Amino acid sequence: MADEETYSQEETEARAAAALKRMLQTPHKPHDQMKKSGKPKK
Repeated sequence: MADEETYSQEETEARAAAALKRMLQTPHKPHDQMKKSGKPKK
């Protein structure tokens, strides 16, 4: 890893692609299910 705070354009694109792949591999959880399993409303 570079000592600098900023990344090269190449590294930025690689990081973005890796993040996108991780996001797409995560199974989708519909919001309706999340609401139903949450705490009861007051």
